[in-house]
Amino acid sequence: MLYTLETLRAENTMNAKRITAAHVKKINDYIKTIEQTRTEQPQPFDDVDYIDEYGRHAEHATIDGESMKSVYKTTICETGTPRPVVLEDGSLSAVIGCGGAFNPYDAEKAQYIGTAEKRCEIIAGDIITGFFKIYFRATVSRFRYDVRNA
Repeated sequence: MLYTLETLRAENTMNAKRITAAHVKKINDYIKTIEQTRTEQPQPFDDVDYIDEYGRHAEHATIDGESMKSVYKTTICETGTPRPVVLEDGSLSAVIGCGGAFNPYDAEKAQYIGTAEKRCEIIAGDIITGFFKIYFRATVSRFRYDVRNA
């Protein structure tokens, strides 16, 4: 689903008046890239039905791209909201500022189970007018990952 200025403002009522046509274009470009690059292999932004080693369930965890890359190859964040980040090679990855534990996982053991709508965010504004978040939704691949069976 792509956004119009009106639909994006309706989903972001707190900062609706600050959202511009340029924000809509940027978000729609992100959505197109995210949705056109989905596969049956896990990648940043994808949704995960995650169960940890103690049986705790995070129904809509997120595959992280850049947040914990210095510590792990890749992780699953239990409750974070992904934010697009463009890498040096022009590809799109995700960064998650916070949102529960970041858990390493074996991508080859994630089971593809379909698609899901994922809530994402961008940071807009500047140091003069103030920064604010704009939330949007994109369709991503969905996986099941149970640490106890991995």
